[in-house]
Amino acid sequence: MNNEGLKILVIEDSPTFEGLIEYYLSLDTTTSPPVIRKAATLKEGIELAEAEQDDVIFLDLGLPDSDGLQTLLSARKKILHTPIIVLTALDDEKIGLEAIHNGAQDYILKSEAKPAKLARAIRYSIERFWLQEQLRELSLTDELTGLDNRRSFMSHAEQHMKYARREGKAMLLCFMDLDGLKLMNDIHGHEWGDKAICAAAETIKASVRDSDIVSRFGGDEFVVLLTAYDDGLEKLILTRLEDNAKKFTAEFSLPRPIGVSCGYILVRPSEKLTLSQWMEIADQDLYARKKVRKAAAAAMTSANKV
Repeated sequence: MNNEGLKILVIEDSPTFEGLIEYYLSLDTTTSPPVIRKAATLKEGIELAEAEQDDVIFLDLGLPDSDGLQTLLSARKKILHTPIIVLTALDDEKIGLEAIHNGAQDYILKSEAKPAKLARAIRYSIERFWLQEQLRELSLTDELTGLDNRRSFMSHAEQHMKYARREGKAMLLCFMDLDGLKLMNDIHGHEWGDKAICAAAETIKASVRDSDIVSRFGGDEFVVLLTAYDDGLEKLILTRLEDNAKKFTAEFSLPRPIGVSCGYILVRPSEKLTLSQWMEIADQDLYARKKVRKAAAAAMTSANKV
């Protein structure tokens, strides 16, 4: 990896050191000079980082509006997708190591900032950051379907619930499972069962909006959080799911029909329930609906026999 075309944000209130970084990086004549943006405060730096993606950020821990490790912690809450190299005037590696443990990819003592060290820190930080991102993605993604897994859903849903409570907005939580998967596995084998799960995942994903959170919760269970609720939305979603579920057996060439059952609950910001409690209610609604549907099917079968 080289520095060609790199976009670097320097959040540093010392014009001298700011200029030194720019000068040092320009000494490498084997690549095109990187594009460097500058901010003198943490607030300004975060605004620049949120407005435009950088390849790497140099962050001074001592700024006019923030100081010490809290500078990094505040930056990491807002800047999630860019590697950060911490700058510290303290000739003490302890704070640098603490920074790495709290989300920085590397650290540089200002007294040791030299061209080769800066270039190496940039290269290693970018490589380390994207390796961490890949590992994080693997830990948060269901391997079979590519949807969020349980861990990822719980994390994202908790964040959306906090936001919804602040804004006084309702959300819709849907719990789903597949009808007929066990028979599919028993008769045709787990390979076809896996194909049915993937088909259901695509069907559910296509039935909701991109902004909604769709997760395979485990086995044949799926959960969806519709993050922006409108009146009557649950009827629209349930109808769309039922219609799509009727089609996907044929569309994915499954040897047996697979259905999708759904229960839901309106998550109201005024009710202070935990996410787990909301999910339990949605799960109970799912099984109540399945029970009613089974009773109706049994009654229809009995009537046909008569």
